[in-house]
Amino acid sequence: MPYPNDLVIGVTAKGFDDCVSAVYRSHPKWFKGTTTQSGVSVSWDVTKAPTVAVGPPSMAKWDKATDAGGKTPPAASNTAVLQVTLPAITIQTGSKPEDGVSGVDIVVYMDVLRDFAKFKPIALAADLGDSKLSELNRETLLQLLPELLGAANNALPEFELPKIGGSELVPASRGVVDGVYVALGANLARNNVHTEHGVLDNLAIGKTGQKIWEKRHPCVIAVGPALTEPMVNKAIAAKSDELGLNRKKTYTTKETKATLYPVLKGAAMDRNLFDPVINVYIALEKFKVTVDFKLEENPEFDATTDPDPILIQCEITDLGETEIKVKANVPEFDTRYKAVESGGLNELEKKLNSDHKKDPWKELKKDYEGKTYSFPFSLPLEMKSEGLTVRLKLLDGSGEVSYLVLGADVEAT
Repeated sequence: MPYPNDLVIGVTAKGFDDCVSAVYRSHPKWFKGTTTQSGVSVSWDVTKAPTVAVGPPSMAKWDKATDAGGKTPPAASNTAVLQVTLPAITIQTGSKPEDGVSGVDIVVYMDVLRDFAKFKPIALAADLGDSKLSELNRETLLQLLPELLGAANNALPEFELPKIGGSELVPASRGVVDGVYVALGANLARNNVHTEHGVLDNLAIGKTGQKIWEKRHPCVIAVGPALTEPMVNKAIAAKSDELGLNRKKTYTTKETKATLYPVLKGAAMDRNLFDPVINVYIALEKFKVTVDFKLEENPEFDATTDPDPILIQCEITDLGETEIKVKANVPEFDTRYKAVESGGLNELEKKLNSDHKKDPWKELKKDYEGKTYSFPFSLPLEMKSEGLTVRLKLLDGSGEVSYLVLGADVEAT
């Protein structure tokens, strides 16, 4: 598989922190509660917003962790990809002040739960940490652990798989990239087969180890060619009139009249350049040339381009939330001529092929060169969870190899 996934979403600790802070402000009830243990009222309160670190804990810390059942989790430490600290917890058992404790920090270790609709960080276990806790308070915390793990679960939103171009995506992989991002990979559903492709740990692609993204945005979305190319094709086809496609065009020079039909042949993300370049292939079909040689009947020649099809490269100049702008560049090309009726026209063929190279290059260049075209282009830029919408604001469209990489800030609304 030349590309790890058709779609990769990466979120930094700051991106998660922004989400958690918004949840903490808007849903304080998720971070406090009261329960009864052995007939005694126990209350708890996370008095500061939780914070997030990306990456697994050390094995030593994992070995001290406790799951909701009060046991050490059996899985290896690299199962956890997030560490959420619930800071400054206050616990009060009964009504006696001496049976209370404050300022307790608990670190919750989380993994990413994958199903066929969303990615959701979910708590696995917690490190109670503080050795100064009394036996009673430690026992109280153990009893409260399911609620505290639930608070960590509530703090982080689900990542709904985006519907890009109407395509169904299914989770494929997850991991930590560069020690900075929790990366979530998804693939197109092919033949209704839902499969997983392992982890994205320290993701790199290509023989030279080129990474999909370099910039440190709180959130990135990397969209592979299997999603971008059909979308671009559809967008360009919808604007075929503006591009002068699928209709006869005639160019007249002193001695020739060229009739050609520019037709969209396809679009592809460039796999060799470091900038996100979309190559749009335009073929010239039914290319005919009539030459005025002052004869009784001017002969007609079939004409082809070299290369065929002509590659008009459209570079991304701007990427917004609803449209993509590209600028066209027309390369030089040669034309090759062959008489429709071969009899006695060999010398004329030679003359055309020697004297009329790059015709009608100048006319095509005048039609397309340097012009900017706008196409509808929309990616879902929201992550929704109960009572919270996280909107991703586009920052830039820089990427590498054939991925279109969108860097975003996370804004809770």
